[in-house]
Amino acid sequence: MTGAEIVAIISVSIAGLTTLLSTCFHSRCTTIRTPCISCDRELIHEKNPEVAYCCIIKNWKQLNNTTRRPNEEKSQLETAISFLPKRPEAYYHLSTLYNEEKLWKKAYMYACIGLEFINNSSLPYDVYYPGDHMLLFQKALSSWYIGQR
Repeated sequence: MTGAEIVAIISVSIAGLTTLLSTCFHSRCTTIRTPCISCDRELIHEKNPEVAYCCIIKNWKQLNNTTRRPNEEKSQLETAISFLPKRPEAYYHLSTLYNEEKLWKKAYMYACIGLEFINNSSLPYDVYYPGDHMLLFQKALSSWYIGQR
């Protein structure tokens, strides 16, 4: 995929609150109207894949804040990884999710993979990545539980 065709729901009204709700690829819908939700989607043709990557991770963060859809959270991060597999940020977030679920081997695996792609250039937007040193911490934490010392 040369450009990112991302459809972001940019205006969601639920009890007067506005939030980013979902990111979809190649959607044909532009508006959604239900009794409880009103969404307008905007198709963004982005030439810079790093901006699209940031959007996917920011969408994950919104889902993560709700704490209600853990499988969809992982799916968003896996989408980010498939979009730009040589960036460490999504690997870090997956590692922390699996550490929170006490799935230590998966957390260790994603931390190790992420460590292979550290020292990248910075992204155009903040994606809640504390730094490369935290991948090393995630690896150490999960390895303590699985005995990979």
